[in-house]
Amino acid sequence: MKSKNVNFFLANLFFAAIILFYIFMLWQGELEQGFILTAFFTLSVFAFTLWHAFAKFGARNAIIFLVLVLLTSLGAEFIGANLANNFLGYYKYSEFLGWKFLNIPLLIILMWSAIIYISYQVSEHITNFRFTKHTHFLQKFWVSFWCALLTALIVVAWDFALEPLAIEMGWWSWFHPGDYFGVPISNFLGWMAISFSAVFLYKIFFERERPEEENLFDYAPVIGYALICFFTILTAINIDKPIFALLAFTGMFPFVCIMVVKFLVGRLNFPEQYRK
Repeated sequence: MKSKNVNFFLANLFFAAIILFYIFMLWQGELEQGFILTAFFTLSVFAFTLWHAFAKFGARNAIIFLVLVLLTSLGAEFIGANLANNFLGYYKYSEFLGWKFLNIPLLIILMWSAIIYISYQVSEHITNFRFTKHTHFLQKFWVSFWCALLTALIVVAWDFALEPLAIEMGWWSWFHPGDYFGVPISNFLGWMAISFSAVFLYKIFFERERPEEENLFDYAPVIGYALICFFTILTAINIDKPIFALLAFTGMFPFVCIMVVKFLVGRLNFPEQYRK
């Protein structure tokens, strides 16, 4: 337990370094060009995802979950960027996001993997149920269903702000713009389906029994989600789009508040879990 609390402390230092670097780049006026900043932030959050997943789940489960997310994300992006019809939308990435594979920037795949994992962890804490070897399959099915659905909602809460922001910054464009700031509604339904599928499949077929006790490091993804919310808001304000900042705040901040309240209640009622 002590080692995981040390990890929590190190994670906070890691997040603080990201914040300081972002503010420095903003002060230097680099956000308009932004590739270095975008790549740094994406790679940093993905590195945290790997660190947390391997520390919490072990190598086997971490690899299985991340492979599921990578494959579902890559498949959806391949369809959207190469094969989609009018219903799905069809979009094109600019050169801003760097190196591409099958017309999909590598940073996009890493970004979606990180946000789905972090959202899954937030959802796990909110639903607050862990399987044991005695868990009945039907109970496991419904717990997995609700956890996966909540994960999808947490992911899309961010995407509601990201999509119009990315279009405004020239990251990608839609050939058939939709009614939501130029984004088709099918895009959000698609990412809900991807997030739901990856988490549901993992929990039903691969998740193993884990210890009931929580520790500080378990809550690190909540800070990661809050950090993503913060950067989305700051970026929107910097390009004079306060409406996008408001979308990020109203969509993402409630989940952060729920987790802060849950953490404080747990710390008051079970302080020994966080001091071992």
